[in-house]
Amino acid sequence: MRWIVLLAVLGGIAWTANWSYHHVDNAILITDIWEAKNTTSEWGLVNFKDKNPIVYDYVGTRGLWNIFNSLWPVWTLFILSFFILIPLTMYIFNGLQNHQIIAAKEAQRHAEERAKKAESNAKDDKERTEMWLKPK
Repeated sequence: MRWIVLLAVLGGIAWTANWSYHHVDNAILITDIWEAKNTTSEWGLVNFKDKNPIVYDYVGTRGLWNIFNSLWPVWTLFILSFFILIPLTMYIFNGLQNHQIIAAKEAQRHAEERAKKAESNAKDDKERTEMWLKPK
């Protein structure tokens, strides 16, 4: 079942990456802005907070691959987090399993002690009963 969930998650990630590549390819990552000297005929950034709107020019990268390359710290951190999170998750999971195994062994030891005590009590009761049944 875990493998099916893992494959489903990886398939979802691959589908999302494919969809992003084909549908968000015209995205722009703005890397630098400054106040424009004159208005441009292309897209621009405008600040409407003040009384007079201020137009800004910008430098940006266009296209998903260029944005991906520009955001290398983000995807590097994302990839490196897998090298930390996967072993940490396995450590926690194994620790929980080990805790359950220790608890089960402890319960087994207590059950064996109770069984030995019950056998000893039964043997003592049998001997007492045989002593009472012996003719005098």
